[in-house]
Amino acid sequence: MTTPLRWRDAMEQALYGPDGFFVSGAGPAAHFRTSVHASPVFAACMLRQLEAVDAALGHPDRLDVVDVGAGRGELLRALLARAAPELSARIHPVAVERATRPPDLPPEIDWRTDIPDGITGLLLATEWLDNVPVDVAVHTQAGWRLLLVNPRTGEETLGPPPSPTETTWLTHW
Repeated sequence: MTTPLRWRDAMEQALYGPDGFFVSGAGPAAHFRTSVHASPVFAACMLRQLEAVDAALGHPDRLDVVDVGAGRGELLRALLARAAPELSARIHPVAVERATRPPDLPPEIDWRTDIPDGITGLLLATEWLDNVPVDVAVHTQAGWRLLLVNPRTGEETLGPPPSPTETTWLTHW
């Protein structure tokens, strides 16, 4: 029998655990399309934004482009391919992703699991915020309670009350 988990823990396991959706297999592009997969227009728009950031920063010698939730590096590949040679030579592309580095990823793209410190450039997170594990709470006659889920069956049950800080936030918002 599987013990029910907080939704946050069940989501974390399903998305990023050893066999999680985003870290195993062919990756998201094999299952659905995101902005970067749907059209080259998205990469062109991001390149325009990068050029504006570059100009605002005075064209630094190194221009960081950090893509959080980088999938298999598709957006960084597209930016490097579209950028003018002068700009491309200064771009330091960084993919932040929990999946293992794709074997065909160009060597100039750094691959890491955490956001680097001291970014001078552009931080992108277009595919990150829709996949952040969160808890689910419900308001009952007895007050706020966390909702638990059985990861095998999807059955939900009431769990413990949230922490005092969480309860204050829930009540306020």
